[in-house]
Amino acid sequence: MKFRKILVGFAVILPALLACESEEANWGQPVVIFDEFNVSQVSFTPDGKLLFVGNNAVFQAETDGSDVTQLFSFEGIRRASMNDERRVVFDNGADIFIANENGSDQRALADDPELFEFAVSFAPDGEITFTTIDDANQKFGIWRMKADGTDKRQLQSSEKGIFRHPRSSPDGKKISFFVTGDGKPYINVMNADGTDRKRLTSSDDTSRQASWSPDGGQVVYSRMTETFDLWTMNADGTAAVQLTSLPGDEAKPVFSPDGKLIVFVCFGCVNEELSSLHVMSR
Repeated sequence: MKFRKILVGFAVILPALLACESEEANWGQPVVIFDEFNVSQVSFTPDGKLLFVGNNAVFQAETDGSDVTQLFSFEGIRRASMNDERRVVFDNGADIFIANENGSDQRALADDPELFEFAVSFAPDGEITFTTIDDANQKFGIWRMKADGTDKRQLQSSEKGIFRHPRSSPDGKKISFFVTGDGKPYINVMNADGTDRKRLTSSDDTSRQASWSPDGGQVVYSRMTETFDLWTMNADGTAAVQLTSLPGDEAKPVFSPDGKLIVFVCFGCVNEELSSLHVMSR
Protein backbone atom coordinates (compact mmCIF):
# COMPACT_ATOMS: atom_id res chain seq x y z
CA MET A 1 0.00 0.00 0.00
CA LYS A 2 1.43 3.34 -1.02
CA PHE A 3 0.93 6.58 0.92
CA ARG A 4 1.95 10.01 -0.24
CA LYS A 5 1.89 13.38 1.44
CA ILE A 6 1.51 16.20 -1.08
CA LEU A 7 0.44 19.80 -1.00
CA VAL A 8 -2.84 20.43 -2.77
CA GLY A 9 -1.86 23.00 -5.33
CA PHE A 10 -5.42 23.64 -6.34
CA ALA A 11 -6.62 24.29 -2.76
CA VAL A 12 -8.21 27.71 -2.54
CA ILE A 13 -9.05 29.70 0.58
CA LEU A 14 -11.38 32.47 -0.47
CA PRO A 15 -9.74 35.92 -0.67
CA ALA A 16 -12.42 37.37 1.54
CA LEU A 17 -11.64 34.78 4.15
CA LEU A 18 -7.92 35.50 3.99
CA ALA A 19 -8.61 39.17 4.45
CA CYS A 20 -10.79 38.59 7.47
CA GLU A 21 -9.24 39.21 10.89
CA SER A 22 -11.47 36.69 12.67
CA GLU A 23 -10.12 33.53 14.27
CA GLU A 24 -11.67 31.46 11.47
CA ALA A 25 -9.41 33.16 8.92
CA ASN A 26 -6.28 31.67 10.48
CA TRP A 27 -6.72 28.28 8.81
CA GLY A 28 -4.07 27.40 6.25
CA GLN A 29 -4.47 25.58 2.97
CA PRO A 30 -5.49 21.91 3.08
CA VAL A 31 -2.75 19.30 2.62
CA VAL A 32 -3.37 15.78 1.37
CA ILE A 33 -2.32 13.07 3.81
CA PHE A 34 -3.42 10.05 1.76
CA ASP A 35 -4.35 10.28 -1.90
CA GLU A 36 -4.30 6.57 -2.78
CA PHE A 37 -6.43 5.31 0.07
CA ASN A 38 -10.22 5.10 0.09
CA VAL A 39 -11.07 6.71 3.44
CA SER A 40 -14.72 6.65 4.56
CA GLN A 41 -14.44 8.16 8.05
CA VAL A 42 -11.84 9.91 10.21
CA SER A 43 -11.65 10.76 13.92
CA PHE A 44 -9.00 10.95 16.63
CA THR A 45 -7.64 8.55 19.21
CA PRO A 46 -7.49 9.67 22.88
CA ASP A 47 -3.79 10.52 22.45
CA GLY A 48 -4.39 12.70 19.39
CA LYS A 49 -3.55 10.34 16.53
CA LEU A 50 -5.70 9.84 13.46
CA LEU A 51 -8.18 6.99 13.54
CA PHE A 52 -9.58 6.31 10.10
CA VAL A 53 -11.54 3.70 8.19
CA GLY A 54 -10.86 2.55 4.64
CA ASN A 55 -10.44 -0.57 2.55
CA ASN A 56 -12.44 -2.66 5.07
CA ALA A 57 -10.06 -1.87 7.93
CA VAL A 58 -9.36 0.52 10.82
CA PHE A 59 -6.04 2.38 10.81
CA GLN A 60 -4.10 4.65 13.12
CA ALA A 61 -1.53 7.25 11.97
CA GLU A 62 0.23 10.43 12.96
CA THR A 63 -1.45 13.61 11.76
CA ASP A 64 1.18 14.10 9.05
CA GLY A 65 0.37 10.69 7.57
CA SER A 66 3.39 8.89 9.00
CA ASP A 67 3.51 5.72 11.13
CA VAL A 68 0.42 4.15 9.58
CA THR A 69 -0.71 1.05 11.45
CA GLN A 70 -3.62 -1.23 10.60
CA LEU A 71 -5.45 -2.03 13.83
CA PHE A 72 -7.86 -4.63 12.44
CA SER A 73 -10.01 -5.45 9.43
CA PHE A 74 -13.75 -6.01 9.15
CA GLU A 75 -15.73 -6.62 5.98
CA GLY A 76 -17.89 -3.63 5.07
CA ILE A 77 -16.77 -1.40 7.94
CA ARG A 78 -17.81 2.23 7.44
CA ARG A 79 -17.22 4.14 10.70
CA ALA A 80 -15.21 3.80 13.91
CA SER A 81 -14.72 5.69 17.18
CA MET A 82 -12.28 5.02 20.05
CA ASN A 83 -12.86 5.73 23.75
CA ASP A 84 -10.39 6.46 26.55
CA GLU A 85 -10.06 2.73 27.28
CA ARG A 86 -9.03 2.29 23.64
CA ARG A 87 -12.09 0.24 22.81
CA VAL A 88 -13.33 0.76 19.25
CA VAL A 89 -17.02 0.94 18.39
CA PHE A 90 -17.77 0.55 14.68
CA ASP A 91 -20.51 -0.22 12.18
CA ASN A 92 -20.89 -1.66 8.70
CA GLY A 93 -23.95 0.38 7.79
CA ALA A 94 -26.32 -2.23 9.22
CA ASP A 95 -25.06 -3.44 12.62
CA ILE A 96 -22.88 -2.10 15.44
CA PHE A 97 -19.89 -3.85 17.02
CA ILE A 98 -17.22 -3.20 19.62
CA ALA A 99 -13.68 -4.56 19.96
CA ASN A 100 -10.30 -3.90 21.49
CA GLU A 101 -8.06 -1.70 19.35
CA ASN A 102 -6.38 -4.78 17.85
CA GLY A 103 -9.76 -6.28 16.92
CA SER A 104 -9.83 -8.84 19.72
CA ASP A 105 -12.81 -9.41 22.04
CA GLN A 106 -15.12 -8.43 19.20
CA ARG A 107 -18.87 -8.66 19.62
CA ALA A 108 -22.11 -7.17 18.33
CA LEU A 109 -23.83 -4.42 20.32
CA ALA A 110 -26.79 -3.82 18.00
CA ASP A 111 -27.76 -6.29 15.29
CA ASP A 112 -31.54 -6.17 15.06
CA PRO A 113 -32.42 -7.85 11.73
CA GLU A 114 -35.35 -5.44 11.28
CA LEU A 115 -33.20 -2.30 11.54
CA PHE A 116 -30.21 -0.59 9.98
CA GLU A 117 -28.12 0.54 12.97
CA PHE A 118 -25.17 2.79 12.11
CA ALA A 119 -23.40 6.19 12.44
CA VAL A 120 -21.77 5.26 15.74
CA SER A 121 -19.62 7.48 17.94
CA PHE A 122 -18.57 7.61 21.58
CA ALA A 123 -19.87 10.39 23.83
CA PRO A 124 -17.58 11.93 26.48
CA ASP A 125 -19.31 9.90 29.22
CA GLY A 126 -18.44 6.65 27.42
CA GLU A 127 -21.91 5.98 26.04
CA ILE A 128 -22.53 5.40 22.34
CA THR A 129 -24.80 7.41 20.04
CA PHE A 130 -26.13 5.92 16.82
CA THR A 131 -28.95 6.16 14.31
CA THR A 132 -31.50 3.66 13.02
CA ILE A 133 -33.59 3.10 9.93
CA ASP A 134 -36.69 0.91 10.16
CA ASP A 135 -37.11 0.48 6.43
CA ALA A 136 -40.27 -1.63 6.58
CA ASN A 137 -42.15 0.95 8.65
CA GLN A 138 -40.34 4.05 7.36
CA LYS A 139 -39.29 5.17 10.83
CA PHE A 140 -35.97 6.75 11.77
CA GLY A 141 -34.29 7.36 15.10
CA ILE A 142 -31.33 8.61 17.13
CA TRP A 143 -30.37 6.44 20.09
CA ARG A 144 -27.93 6.13 22.98
CA MET A 145 -26.70 3.04 24.75
CA LYS A 146 -24.03 2.03 27.21
CA ALA A 147 -20.71 0.72 25.88
CA ASP A 148 -21.79 -2.85 26.67
CA GLY A 149 -24.91 -2.50 24.51
CA THR A 150 -27.39 -2.22 27.37
CA ASP A 151 -29.84 0.57 28.22
CA LYS A 152 -30.77 1.42 24.62
CA ARG A 153 -33.03 4.46 24.55
CA GLN A 154 -34.41 6.53 21.69
CA LEU A 155 -33.70 10.26 21.73
CA GLN A 156 -35.44 11.28 18.50
CA SER A 157 -37.88 9.60 16.13
CA SER A 158 -39.28 10.60 12.76
CA GLU A 159 -41.30 9.32 9.83
CA LYS A 160 -40.04 12.04 7.48
CA GLY A 161 -36.27 12.57 7.68
CA ILE A 162 -33.37 10.17 8.18
CA PHE A 163 -31.02 11.08 11.04
CA ARG A 164 -27.28 10.93 10.41
CA HIS A 165 -23.91 11.73 11.97
CA PRO A 166 -24.84 12.32 15.64
CA ARG A 167 -21.90 13.86 17.51
CA SER A 168 -21.68 14.79 21.19
CA SER A 169 -20.31 18.14 22.31
CA PRO A 170 -17.07 18.01 24.35
CA ASP A 171 -18.95 18.58 27.61
CA GLY A 172 -21.47 15.88 26.69
CA LYS A 173 -24.46 18.19 27.09
CA LYS A 174 -25.42 18.54 23.40
CA ILE A 175 -25.66 16.34 20.31
CA SER A 176 -25.44 17.66 16.77
CA PHE A 177 -26.82 15.70 13.83
CA PHE A 178 -28.14 16.25 10.34
CA VAL A 179 -31.36 15.21 8.68
CA THR A 180 -31.89 13.99 5.11
CA GLY A 181 -35.06 13.15 3.20
CA ASP A 182 -36.98 16.12 4.62
CA GLY A 183 -36.14 18.82 2.09
CA LYS A 184 -32.49 19.83 1.86
CA PRO A 185 -30.15 18.23 4.44
CA TYR A 186 -29.90 20.45 7.51
CA ILE A 187 -28.06 20.46 10.84
CA ASN A 188 -29.79 20.25 14.21
CA VAL A 189 -28.61 20.33 17.80
CA MET A 190 -30.37 18.99 20.89
CA ASN A 191 -29.71 18.23 24.52
CA ALA A 192 -28.04 14.90 25.25
CA ASP A 193 -31.37 13.50 26.45
CA GLY A 194 -33.09 14.42 23.16
CA THR A 195 -34.91 17.52 24.41
CA ASP A 196 -34.81 21.08 23.09
CA ARG A 197 -34.11 20.23 19.46
CA LYS A 198 -33.11 23.26 17.38
CA ARG A 199 -32.25 23.77 13.73
CA LEU A 200 -28.88 25.47 13.04
CA THR A 201 -28.89 25.80 9.23
CA SER A 202 -31.55 27.34 7.03
CA SER A 203 -33.86 25.64 4.57
CA ASP A 204 -31.97 27.42 1.76
CA ASP A 205 -28.71 25.60 2.55
CA THR A 206 -27.63 22.00 2.04
CA SER A 207 -25.55 21.25 5.14
CA ARG A 208 -24.37 18.07 6.83
CA GLN A 209 -21.83 16.27 9.05
CA ALA A 210 -21.14 18.78 11.81
CA SER A 211 -18.45 18.10 14.43
CA TRP A 212 -17.62 20.17 17.52
CA SER A 213 -14.58 22.29 18.34
CA PRO A 214 -12.81 21.21 21.56
CA ASP A 215 -14.24 24.15 23.52
CA GLY A 216 -17.76 23.49 22.19
CA GLY A 217 -18.07 27.01 20.84
CA GLN A 218 -18.08 26.12 17.15
CA VAL A 219 -18.88 23.34 14.73
CA VAL A 220 -17.19 22.53 11.44
CA TYR A 221 -19.43 21.10 8.76
CA SER A 222 -19.87 20.36 5.06
CA ARG A 223 -22.06 22.77 3.07
CA MET A 224 -23.02 22.80 -0.59
CA THR A 225 -21.87 25.67 -2.78
CA GLU A 226 -20.92 24.42 -6.25
CA THR A 227 -19.61 21.32 -4.49
CA PHE A 228 -19.52 20.52 -0.78
CA ASP A 229 -17.03 22.77 1.04
CA LEU A 230 -16.02 23.16 4.68
CA TRP A 231 -17.58 25.85 6.83
CA THR A 232 -17.52 26.75 10.50
CA MET A 233 -20.25 28.40 12.53
CA ASN A 234 -20.92 29.16 16.14
CA ALA A 235 -22.67 26.45 18.12
CA ASP A 236 -25.88 28.50 17.98
CA GLY A 237 -25.80 28.61 14.15
CA THR A 238 -24.51 32.18 13.79
CA ALA A 239 -21.38 33.54 12.06
CA ALA A 240 -21.00 30.95 9.30
CA VAL A 241 -17.64 31.21 7.51
CA GLN A 242 -16.43 29.27 4.46
CA LEU A 243 -12.99 27.70 4.89
CA THR A 244 -12.32 25.74 1.69
CA SER A 245 -13.24 25.53 -1.97
CA LEU A 246 -11.74 22.38 -3.48
CA PRO A 247 -12.88 20.79 -6.76
CA GLY A 248 -14.37 17.74 -5.03
CA ASP A 249 -16.78 17.20 -2.13
CA GLU A 250 -15.23 17.94 1.26
CA ALA A 251 -16.93 15.80 3.89
CA LYS A 252 -16.91 14.46 7.46
CA PRO A 253 -14.63 17.11 9.01
CA VAL A 254 -13.40 16.82 12.58
CA PHE A 255 -11.35 19.06 14.86
CA SER A 256 -8.22 17.67 16.50
CA PRO A 257 -8.38 17.47 20.33
CA ASP A 258 -6.20 20.58 20.65
CA GLY A 259 -8.27 22.53 18.11
CA LYS A 260 -5.27 23.26 15.88
CA LEU A 261 -6.21 20.91 13.03
CA ILE A 262 -9.25 20.07 10.95
CA VAL A 263 -9.08 16.70 9.21
CA PHE A 264 -11.57 15.75 6.51
CA VAL A 265 -12.35 13.37 3.67
CA CYS A 266 -12.65 14.61 0.09
CA PHE A 267 -14.39 12.74 -2.69
CA GLY A 268 -13.05 13.65 -6.13
CA CYS A 269 -10.38 16.10 -5.01
CA VAL A 270 -7.39 14.04 -6.15
CA ASN A 271 -8.72 10.81 -7.61
CA GLU A 272 -12.07 10.26 -9.28
CA GLU A 273 -12.20 6.68 -8.02
CA LEU A 274 -10.95 7.03 -4.43
CA SER A 275 -11.52 9.49 -1.61
CA SER A 276 -8.53 11.30 -0.10
CA LEU A 277 -7.74 12.39 3.45
CA HIS A 278 -6.77 16.03 4.08
CA VAL A 279 -5.64 18.18 6.98
CA MET A 280 -5.58 21.94 7.51
CA SER A 281 -3.93 23.73 10.41
CA ARG A 282 -3.80 27.10 12.16
